[in-house]
Amino acid sequence: MSRATHARVEKLEYDAYAMCEEERKVTMDRVMSVDDYNANKRLIAATLRNKGDPPPRIMAHGSGCIRSLFLTVQALLKERPGARLVRGYKLHTVPLSKRRDLGGDAVKATFHMVLARPSAADPAREVYECACAAYFPPDQDLPFVFVPSSRAHPQVPDEELLGNQWIPGCVVFGNLVWADMTCAVQRVVGRRASVIGTTPEACVAKRNWRVRLFPFFEDWYIDRQPQRYPSDDMQAFAEFFGFPIYEVRDDERWKSLEYGVMQQGIADNEVAIVPGDETLKLCSSLSVKMHVGKITEAQARERFYAHYDACRDKVMAAHEDKLTESVDANHL
Repeated sequence: MSRATHARVEKLEYDAYAMCEEERKVTMDRVMSVDDYNANKRLIAATLRNKGDPPPRIMAHGSGCIRSLFLTVQALLKERPGARLVRGYKLHTVPLSKRRDLGGDAVKATFHMVLARPSAADPAREVYECACAAYFPPDQDLPFVFVPSSRAHPQVPDEELLGNQWIPGCVVFGNLVWADMTCAVQRVVGRRASVIGTTPEACVAKRNWRVRLFPFFEDWYIDRQPQRYPSDDMQAFAEFFGFPIYEVRDDERWKSLEYGVMQQGIADNEVAIVPGDETLKLCSSLSVKMHVGKITEAQARERFYAHYDACRDKVMAAHEDKLTESVDANHL
C-alpha cells in the first residue's frame, strides 16, 4: 500500500468511526427539526418517497425499546385493535457544516415502523403512533419527522419483519462525499452495518442471524475490547471469525452441540474472514484434553485467547485491504 493510499485509508477509518450509526457521543446526529425538514423536503421526497405515498408526519416518541424495534411495535399492535402498520423512515440530521472537507449537513433516514389507526374525533382521519422511545435519551422529548414510504424494504413482508427475521437499514444522502464514504466503510465492517445505501433501493435488507459462540469468546471480547468502529459488536466479530450461524427461528440447531450441525452452521456463514473450522477443531481438541485432565480450564482459556487474538489480526488485515479497495474504487 502506498503512503498516500495508507493516509486515505486512515482518514476513511477515522471518519467511519466519527460518523458511524450507533454512537451519539461520537456522531452527534440529531433528530431532524421541522426547519431542517422544510429546507430539504424536496430532496427528501425525491429520495425516499413514491408518488401516492402518505405525507410525512411530525410525531412524538413512544416509550418502548428502540433496540428491539420489531418486538416493541408488535407488542403495541396487539394493544391497538384496528391499527395497521406503516413503514417508512425516521429522519436525522448529520451536522457536517463545520467540516470544511465535507461541506454541508447530511440526512440519515433510518428504517422505522409506526402504527396508524382511525382518529376518535374523526374516523375518516388516521392518527399515527410511534411505539419506540428515542435511541438517544436527550432526543426523547423532541418531535421527529416520519416519512411513510412504499420504497422501504418492499421485498420483506410485515410478518417477517415483526418476527425479527431481517436486518433493516438506513439511507444516507444530502452530502454526496460523506454518503459515499460512509457507505463504502459500512459495507466492510459488518453485516448489520452494511445495510445502507444512498437510495432505498440500494439499502437492501439482510437475513438476521443468530451466532453460536465458542468457549471463552465472550470473555475474550470483554477483556480485549477489539472494537474499532461503533458497529463492532460481539456478533460482528463472531461472524467474521467464522462462527456457526443459524436462522433466528431455528432454536433447535442453534442450541445443538452436534459436530455436524455446527459444521453446517460454519458453512452457512457467508461473511467469515477466518475459517470457522479451525476454531471448531480447537474446541473439540481442547474439550477432550480437559475431559481427561491433560490441561486445566485456565490453560484452555489461554489457548482460546491466543487463537482469538490471531483471528482478530486476520480480520483487521482483511478490513485494511477492503478499505484500500474502497478508497481506490470510489476515489475517496
